Amino acid sequence: MKVQCICVDVVREKIDCAEKILHECFNMLLDFKHARGDIDNILTNFQPKLAECLYDLMLFYQKLCREKDNLISSKGDYENNEFATIMSINASFLEIVKKTIEIGKNLGDAYAWFFYRNNRAELDKHFEHPSTGLYIGGIGGLGELEFIKNANYIEGLYVIYHGITTMLRVGDFSLYDREKGIVAVGELKTKDVDDTLEVYANITSKVTVVEPSDMKNNSFEKRISELEKDFPKIKKQIKAQSELIKAKQGDIISDNYTSYEYEVIDKLSKDNIVVSNRDNSLILVAIWSKESALFDVLSIKEEDVDYVVPADLINMAKIVVETPSPYNEMIVGSITTQMTRLNIPILWWEISDERCEELYFGKIAVVTCFNPAKLLQIFVDDGFVVSNFGQLKEININKEINGYWLGVGHFESVCYLITNNLMKTRDAYASFLDVIKLIESGTIKPNGKIDMHIYLSNFGRHK
Repeated sequence: MKVQCICVDVVREKIDCAEKILHECFNMLLDFKHARGDIDNILTNFQPKLAECLYDLMLFYQKLCREKDNLISSKGDYENNEFATIMSINASFLEIVKKTIEIGKNLGDAYAWFFYRNNRAELDKHFEHPSTGLYIGGIGGLGELEFIKNANYIEGLYVIYHGITTMLRVGDFSLYDREKGIVAVGELKTKDVDDTLEVYANITSKVTVVEPSDMKNNSFEKRISELEKDFPKIKKQIKAQSELIKAKQGDIISDNYTSYEYEVIDKLSKDNIVVSNRDNSLILVAIWSKESALFDVLSIKEEDVDYVVPADLINMAKIVVETPSPYNEMIVGSITTQMTRLNIPILWWEISDERCEELYFGKIAVVTCFNPAKLLQIFVDDGFVVSNFGQLKEININKEINGYWLGVGHFESVCYLITNNLMKTRDAYASFLDVIKLIESGTIKPNGKIDMHIYLSNFGRHK
């Protein structure tokens, strides 16, 4: 028996509805960024609005997944070509819904980052854990949704809901104190008892959080033991929460005021799709979508894009590699709204609101082409020796200091500061200077490994 499949009009309607809500959330973010409008309304409603949108999309995604399973079970009822076509359509719908959820979670990252911006050790702990997946559905997702709708604050501490982000991966929510930053992490567990949702919050905190009166008579161990019957991973999850709350900064902390070239991305226009940074080491190439509705933007496949390499790109590439250097190379990347340890959300860049919106909603794709020659030359001019040049991850950069060799690893991460954050080339190198000085002075002893954690913040000097 053939499966009754979800039609394109239904999917389009679902995405159109989500797009409207996501734009409302984006506009709330802009108000939050510019400190305008009703901030209390944003603090109260942004997370529940986004969470409900993502939960609804996830239910629809799961419906498409069930359709896929039913199609596979009914494969014998279809001709080969017909089956392949239907499966392809289902896959395209799943991808569109998935990308829409990802847009929402990127917006959630931008919001949550503001509260985590000074708690980088804790944020590192989140990034050490694997992704929590697309979004949580079912009873667990419903319990979390009802929680964030009804619990903006706990004991005066602001609730940051992890489910609307990609970067917060330990626990289900954090508690934020205006003076102390992130002070607690909580895990939510939902049970359906007599058609009533019971949501349990297990909080690991640096500060005292008053327990509900009906919980005081039960010891922590007893409550966890009871929950473990239904949620076997609870002890492991609470251990991860404890490790996160105990996270500490490195032994040596250094503040460097680096500069960015955000203005270069605003120079892009439909009449000027190729631009370069000030020292001609980085090229940005923009591709605008011809579509306006999010469904149509996400429906276009890369192989179907009719793109002609502009003459300006070729001319500018010649300028970028004009100076003879053994280190000339083109590293191709892209400006992305996805979060990593080494960047901050694009929302907090000093770029126009219009360009920011185009990036988050896929209206524009920006490809970067970076020549590391100038960056490597700065290392060479400071006494470093570059060897094994070729593959980015295999480059060796070493300098002799007091009879010992200092080696710089993960050069691709240094390049990332420029290609994905638009940091000035010289400032990317400057991130290492304090460490080099400490080694030269003997403060950092030889025969060791130094783990550098570079944290970017846009609440300083930018130009």
